[in-house]
Amino acid sequence: MRGYTLAFLGGHMFSIRVAFSAMLVLLALSSGGKAHALDQIVVGRSVGTAVTFTPLEIGERAGIWKRNGLSLTIISFSGDAQLQQALIAGTVQIGLGSGPALAFLAKGVPAKAIAALGGRPYNLCLVISTSSGVTSIEGLKGKKIGVTTLGSLSHWLVLETSRRYGWKGADALVPVPLGSQRAQLAALRRGQITGYVTTAVEGFTDALDGRGRIALNFGDMLKTFITHVCFARDDLLEHNPDAARRFLLGWRETIRYMQEHRDQSVQLASTLLDLKPAVMAKAFPDVMATLSTDLTFDPQAVATLSRSFTDLGILPGAPDMSRFYTNRFVPASH
Repeated sequence: MRGYTLAFLGGHMFSIRVAFSAMLVLLALSSGGKAHALDQIVVGRSVGTAVTFTPLEIGERAGIWKRNGLSLTIISFSGDAQLQQALIAGTVQIGLGSGPALAFLAKGVPAKAIAALGGRPYNLCLVISTSSGVTSIEGLKGKKIGVTTLGSLSHWLVLETSRRYGWKGADALVPVPLGSQRAQLAALRRGQITGYVTTAVEGFTDALDGRGRIALNFGDMLKTFITHVCFARDDLLEHNPDAARRFLLGWRETIRYMQEHRDQSVQLASTLLDLKPAVMAKAFPDVMATLSTDLTFDPQAVATLSRSFTDLGILPGAPDMSRFYTNRFVPASH
């Protein structure tokens, strides 16, 4: 009986207390042990190096997922495209990706966005190389800026920066797709690009190491946006919608835990991502400013996302966004 043994004392009747406890165990077993069962959920994230996705591990360490009846298996991918492929294949049931990844749903991914995990992109910034001679955002006109891939969020942020500053033609920033952060840093050192789009954590690391300076925090530029989205496969929403709700409840609890336990969260995130705690401490306010506890989709932010799809040429025109997301699974605020 799950390791519980009955003890007889010198051949006499065992105690009433032990007998009563045994009866409770038997009752629990006869009910199938449902009170102790955890839903096994496979969660994928588009990248494994984003601080904004570390609530998965922080919630695990704090016992929050278990408290909400969930046991998570976490898988990291190398971009939104891989995450969406995993959602198609059924390798993951829940996926954490970027807001622009909503466009994939227009191409038949059997999933729906069930929460806006991150709002304004305070966790992303534009870093200028200190050796470039450029000292201000205005000095970037016509310069090459590193991005991960064409069609990515970093690509769109470069296009949107040019639009916001009124730079067109030869004055517009030139996005250069370079892939990994390592490749972008190498190009920055060689002078092949003047700057690159990266995380606030990396921006502070560059500043500390003297190789770059933060010229622009994108959260200051974009007033309405959805940086991160939670996707869930259609079959999970159909057959176990309560698990999706409990995941969002656990996520919200974890964000609040991180707000209330700043030092522990900074230390754990630093360890998980192999980053200097001093850098993480500086970037932590930007990370928390990005993460939302509301989780609902703001219509204005959704409209900005819709425009990004056409700006990037991902979709030929503005789609009916209501087909791609829902607020139905967001638990009520307490």
